[in-house]
Amino acid sequence: MVPLIGYQSAKVYYARKKRFAGESKYPLKKMIKFAFDGITSFSTVPIRLITNLGLFIAVVGIVLFIQLYVKLRVMLKSAGLH
Repeated sequence: MVPLIGYQSAKVYYARKKRFAGESKYPLKKMIKFAFDGITSFSTVPIRLITNLGLFIAVVGIVLFIQLYVKLRVMLKSAGLH
């Protein structure tokens, strides 16, 4: 993040040692949330994709509702119920 706003940065190399004891207590759910936050924090693309997907689903839902409404009206009219 620091280089993105114009500050200088440097790499620090180190040798990672084997874990002394036990296993990580960080659950998978938290890891997934952390990854999702990292992906969505620096871009508007995910928000735009989700918004466009929501609009598409809404339009498809409205079209299907209108189609169902018309079919039911035709069926009721042909059955003499309306």
